[in-house]
Amino acid sequence: MRVRCDLNEHSIEFHGWTKDSICVGGSADGGLKRIIKEAIQNTLKEKGYVIQVKDSDCPEGFNGNNKDNIVNRLGIAGIQIEQCMEARKQSILILLRQLLMPSVLGSTRKCIGL
Repeated sequence: MRVRCDLNEHSIEFHGWTKDSICVGGSADGGLKRIIKEAIQNTLKEKGYVIQVKDSDCPEGFNGNNKDNIVNRLGIAGIQIEQCMEARKQSILILLRQLLMPSVLGSTRKCIGL
């Protein structure tokens, strides 16, 4: 399947990894990543989860900084969120999508499957 998207101001991608933390990476500037990190931390705290959230010290290969990364090709400011197994098991992904998409990133254009 081919997918066509207009270039968005922001794009966001959710991944899973084997670490025991959440990592906020991507090509977006540090200020936006910090805002998203704090939003995730606040959501986790409200729900009673104790999961470390990182932004500036995400390991190479998982930090989403590569210009060829799909999240950075779809948006001017790409955000990649790597999630630990605990976050995925507790459906935190759903909470993060609800939290981040409208309030932090604003409206986005949709991709169309061709």
